[in-house]
This record gives sequence, C-alpha cells and structure tokens, in this order.
Amino acid sequence: MIEFQDVDFQDLYEENGILLTDCEDQRVAIGDGFDYKNIYAFMNAFSNEYSLDVLAQDLGFEDGERFLKQLSINKVSTNALTSDIMYYFKGHYASDLDPLDFGYDPEEEARLEAEDFKYDQAVGK
Repeated sequence: MIEFQDVDFQDLYEENGILLTDCEDQRVAIGDGFDYKNIYAFMNAFSNEYSLDVLAQDLGFEDGERFLKQLSINKVSTNALTSDIMYYFKGHYASDLDPLDFGYDPEEEARLEAEDFKYDQAVGK
C-alpha cells in the first residue's frame, strides 16, 4: 500500500478525501489526486497486495467468494462499502480531522492566498 504523508494533507483536506489510519500499520489516503482515487481503487490495490480473501475476512466475510456474492446479491452501494472500509481501517474524512495535527492551517492558507491576490492585483497580473 502507498503510505500517506502529512505534507499531502492540504490536498486531502481540500478534496475532502478519506484517511485510513490503520491499514496494515500504515496510513492510506483515498481521494481524487491520490493513488487510490476512490474506494474501488483502494479495494483493488489492497486485494492485489494482500488478496481478496484477506480483504473479505477483514470486512467480516468468510472469504472473497462470499464477499463478492453478497455485493452482487445485495447490490451494495458505494456509500455502504466506504462506511465498511472506514470502520474497519479506522478511517476519517479529512474534513473531520484537525488540520493542525498535520501542519496545515486552512485559515493561514486563506490569509496568504488573499495577500497573494492583492499583490497580483497591485502589480497588474
């Protein structure tokens, strides 16, 4: 799995992505602009690295085959899968996390962007 780095938190926060905090002892990001752009990309990568059976068992199924059958029979929604993945891997939406814990201050960022805008206007950009 590709581990999340704190320096990428601003992008995750602005994208309102998901941070899984306990994915095989790593933190993993899910969101547009990240290696795992959505829950399906994450599930695919996890299954490729650890096997579909491991993912299925982590989510409370006997094996990968039963997991896939349940997805098919119940027509499981993306929201339900996301909730299950977030629950098992102790995930949080970036917007629910304290950005300061990751060295990112949205208010300071907005202030700096406003200053940059004023400067650009002053020099005619």
